Amino acid sequence: MPVRRRELRERRPEVSEADWLIASESEVPPELHDKVGFLSLMDEGGVWERARDVVIPWWIERSPGTRPALWWTYDAPGPRQRLGGIGTPQSECFGNVESLHCGIPNSWLSASLKAYFTGQQRHAVTGERLNPTRTEADFPYPVIDPYDPPRYESQASYLDRHGLLTAAERRDLKRDGWPDDESVEMELGESEEAL
Repeated sequence: MPVRRRELRERRPEVSEADWLIASESEVPPELHDKVGFLSLMDEGGVWERARDVVIPWWIERSPGTRPALWWTYDAPGPRQRLGGIGTPQSECFGNVESLHCGIPNSWLSASLKAYFTGQQRHAVTGERLNPTRTEADFPYPVIDPYDPPRYESQASYLDRHGLLTAAERRDLKRDGWPDDESVEMELGESEEAL
């Protein structure tokens, strides 16, 4: 539910409206789209540095056992623990830097990439194999299994494991119940489903 701008100003006078909207993941009013979009691209770390101390208590009050995305980017001690499931983050396949969203990899091996690197993908016009010398043995990484997707600990479990839950959060989670672990979902396009 969007919070009215007047209420925002009363709650956090020391943080600019643009910083607050970015850091709190609030709905951005149309007249601020350009300013907020540019600021978030150019100075995301600075936004979090300026807004962190105001946003975190506000966030915890509304969503106990979780943290905003910028907390995960700049303050989290590390990624969340994988608990099981089948699928491979692209960083494990290609050795690139792991890209995370809220402590979980957000770039996974797709069926089309797997097909290319194992020589199964064909040219759309000629029908020739695009990588004919490669085989499954050259690229042994599994794609996400829709029946057993990768599962990660919940944000609340992560925060608890690292001693980062507040007493109020602990009380609320005990009363309302701890969230379930989270599964990775990958939306498949027609080309993915056909492979």
